[in-house]
Amino acid sequence: YLLINILKSASFVKMAHTILKSQSFLELMNKGFFEENGLLTEFGLIIVSFGITFAALSAMYYFSPYYTPLFFKGYKSMTKYERADWDTRYGNIIFSIFITYMAGRIVFIDPDFHESGDIPFHFRETRNSYISLGSALGYFLIDTIATVKYMMGGPAMVIHHICALGSIINALINREGHLYTLWMLLTEMTTPFIALRYMLEKMGYKQHVAYAINGVGILVGWVIARIINFVLFYHHFYTYRDQFTVLCGLSKAIVLTVPAFLFFLNIFWFTKIVRGALKLFIPSKPSTDAASEISITAKDMIQEDISDKDD
Repeated sequence: YLLINILKSASFVKMAHTILKSQSFLELMNKGFFEENGLLTEFGLIIVSFGITFAALSAMYYFSPYYTPLFFKGYKSMTKYERADWDTRYGNIIFSIFITYMAGRIVFIDPDFHESGDIPFHFRETRNSYISLGSALGYFLIDTIATVKYMMGGPAMVIHHICALGSIINALINREGHLYTLWMLLTEMTTPFIALRYMLEKMGYKQHVAYAINGVGILVGWVIARIINFVLFYHHFYTYRDQFTVLCGLSKAIVLTVPAFLFFLNIFWFTKIVRGALKLFIPSKPSTDAASEISITAKDMIQEDISDKDD
């Protein structure tokens, strides 16, 4: 219901109309699918990376009920919503590893984005940035469909996914903000730990040492990807604040609001993770309970306030 109302809103329709008629989008489309040397154009890279990611993750999701029971007998005893949540975790893990590697290289290593130059950072783009963003578009689209269908994580998670989709689409179509969009996607570094936490719990390993280690991984990963990473982002933004004026209105709005919104959510969730971490080292409660609290994740923390689906 929330997604439908957003898509039907006048502001969203106006934004979509503006993007589709933008000069950058028309130039992207006019390049066609292949260059003269046979390589894919930027438009071709978007379509191929999007298609492969969407098809692969869709297959993992829809065929999970057939291959998961082969190694996890308890799968069939879970509720419909628990199975749907489980089914999305495979794609979560694979995509997050891919995008963390790609985004990390682009943001911190790739000289086209890392070094100073005459071209503003907001206008820089490479074939790898198009591949990464095209793949991210496919991932967030399939994950948003599942999130909305089963309300996994509640309205906050839906809004989170819509913000991600909007940022990615804007970066691809307006051909600006590739660096900052990929910088935000580095937060996916914590996703494998989040997914493993859910899987380990459902498989009955909540008191296993692997569960506690994974919880510590969430804590450390959260500090790096969702706290320190944002400090570096805002330091870069402030250092090159004079380049902010070259962005279009929509890109300016996204840069000013989306990272701030995500950072606020990250801090809110981090306080809960820290409380669990403190209990791990304070013998007032059994360590297994503390390990469980450390492992509380973004998706599951929201779910706990809405339904009794998880925990």
